[in-house]
Amino acid sequence: MADTRQTLQTAVSRWLQVAACTLLLAASALLPPLAFAQDELQTLRALNQAGRSAEALVLADQMLFMYEGEPAFDLEYGVAAVDSGLISEGIFALERAIMNQPDNLFARLELARAYFAAGEDDRAQAEFNRVLATEPPEEVRDNIRPYLDAISAREGQRRPVWRGNIDLASGYDSNINASTEDDLSLILGLPPGSVTAATPKEDTFATLTGSLS
Repeated sequence: MADTRQTLQTAVSRWLQVAACTLLLAASALLPPLAFAQDELQTLRALNQAGRSAEALVLADQMLFMYEGEPAFDLEYGVAAVDSGLISEGIFALERAIMNQPDNLFARLELARAYFAAGEDDRAQAEFNRVLATEPPEEVRDNIRPYLDAISAREGQRRPVWRGNIDLASGYDSNINASTEDDLSLILGLPPGSVTAATPKEDTFATLTGSLS
């Protein structure tokens, strides 16, 4: 009887272990992947905030295969990539984060900063203005203004600059009609004195010239 009871207890214990594992697997399927990587994500965020982008990028690369597509990870990965000079990779990750969380203003600010770093001023300005339209705190607005000022300055440098000049000259000519004392009859092969030369005329003159480049 005791052996039967022991066998039954063992079977029940094994069944409970299998059931617990099944429930755990089912629960893990329902939870976002980052629920199992909060420590790594916090470390990644802390590295970005400390300006240690190279270390952050190494950690992000290790997490990429498992967590790519999760907005929280994509945001931190994008920041690390942009700050490490991998602008295109950073933009791609941040755009993906915004696609999944369009109301994430911090992600939108980082995307605007990435566009600015890539020289895509129109897109950067649009993203900055979207954030400003939400009436963020003054500190956020203060951070945005230098970027918008820099965009305006770069736009001014790209505009064509036209330069022009006008020259005015005046003078006096004692023979403005270019008369000659030579006998034109001889020049033309006619009998001498048959053509009368014009009388020299005096006059003032003025010229106006200009150029545009």
